[in-house]
Amino acid sequence: MSTPTNIEGFAMYPHRPSPTRVKVMSAKRNILRKAQNNFGRACDQIVILNRRMEGVLYRYNKARIHTNRSFRYKLRLRLAIVEGVRNMFYEYANRKAHEIVKLRRDLFGEIVEVISDEAVSDNFYAADSQVLDYDEEYDVTSDDSEIEENEDEPVDLDADWSP
Repeated sequence: MSTPTNIEGFAMYPHRPSPTRVKVMSAKRNILRKAQNNFGRACDQIVILNRRMEGVLYRYNKARIHTNRSFRYKLRLRLAIVEGVRNMFYEYANRKAHEIVKLRRDLFGEIVEVISDEAVSDNFYAADSQVLDYDEEYDVTSDDSEIEENEDEPVDLDADWSP
């Protein structure tokens, strides 16, 4: 059986890949497909968790306006949990993005960079710095008459405290 030739008489397939290389490339394509699927689903979850954080933050601000301390405490805890889960999904998606970049470089020779928006995502929801007051973090008393309302004054955490 002769090899196929083109018009000039040269072999059309001079560099056929070895069967093991074909299997490796096929396996890498499958891994790439799965990684892209997982990355897409992780990004969808991040969007869902961002919306959930917006809802909890809205309810927290309403409770803050109405000085409802017990709901504020509960909502702060929920906000911390949702933010933690969102951050874990973000880390997972970031790992998958790096895996996809490596696989695409190996398979197709593409040169791609993963741009991280950590500074933007950390400041998007100010759960710990701008929304919460340190002096109210664990105070869940039901009698608000004993508590002075000075939420506008900044708290000096470095000042010496004496009872």
